Amino acid sequence: MPNSPKKTTPKASAQVTAAVKPPKPAKPPKAAKSAPKGAKKPPAAGAPIVQRGTLFNDHFSYVEELLLARAKVQQTSGHNLHKGTPREAFIADFLAGHIGEGIGIGTGEVIDARSQSGKIRNQMDVVLYDERIPRFDMGADISLFPIEGVKATIEVKSILQEKDIKQACEAAERISALDPQWPEGQEQPRVPRRFLVAYSSAVTLDTIFEWLVKYYKAAEIVRPDMKRIGLREAVGADHPGVLPHLRSSTLDGIFVFGKGAILFPSFSFALNQQPLAAPRGIHGTQLIQWHMVSGGTGALHLFFLALMESILDNTLLQSYARALRFDRIEFKEMRYTVKI
Repeated sequence: MPNSPKKTTPKASAQVTAAVKPPKPAKPPKAAKSAPKGAKKPPAAGAPIVQRGTLFNDHFSYVEELLLARAKVQQTSGHNLHKGTPREAFIADFLAGHIGEGIGIGTGEVIDARSQSGKIRNQMDVVLYDERIPRFDMGADISLFPIEGVKATIEVKSILQEKDIKQACEAAERISALDPQWPEGQEQPRVPRRFLVAYSSAVTLDTIFEWLVKYYKAAEIVRPDMKRIGLREAVGADHPGVLPHLRSSTLDGIFVFGKGAILFPSFSFALNQQPLAAPRGIHGTQLIQWHMVSGGTGALHLFFLALMESILDNTLLQSYARALRFDRIEFKEMRYTVKI
């Protein structure tokens, strides 16, 4: 606004005061014109916060701003064919430049040895896979990926809505139900990480977490030991140490650029993990506390850390995560009642 610098610039305000004493009305307009030249414009409301500090912080903060800006540029096109898809933009602007050699980027279905022809399976927007493991090319850039070689799957949305949470959770559960094969005597391979990435959302992270809880509540299988709470995301009171080795039964992380992230706390870079809640229920279970991280442009930074751990599976990333600064970190439990 043209008048705002006059209020905040000391020099301009001194000239206006001096102009009140002599009866010369020509001086105030000159001061008003010259004031904006030296005045600094305030930052735009809602602008992303750059996490200045380490090189790691700065890089991903700027890349996240770039992703958000390019998404706005594409929205100005008048034809859907010219806008591209969120998946294509995410692969081109981020994944292609941040995934190391030996990890392929594809799209298609994740299968196991028992998968049958014609059975309903979800087509994943992005599949990160070990290129040493064969895949089945189905044409039109669609492939079938044996689960033994899949490191992570990513669903990419332009504007995150409740229906997207439901669809992504259903797809994630189907992947967790697959049965990977492994040599006798070796550790069983873990379920691939399953992520949901969004360029924006019209709601808060609290509302997104409520959508997630709503899905769990609706999809929970009723059992006699679930009279008080849902037990899907819980551990036994005597086994809290298994948490770092667990996978979520649905999504492992939801990342919204410019807002933050919701994480299942089984990563080695757990952010100030609180003790599990007191045991409750008939069998003394403890609810798992999800991490909800808000503020700034840290979502992409956390997503990259999650990808590193998904690919390498044993990398310790605490030092990278500690450098991040957020408005707040909350611990959310899925506390709900199941009807029987």
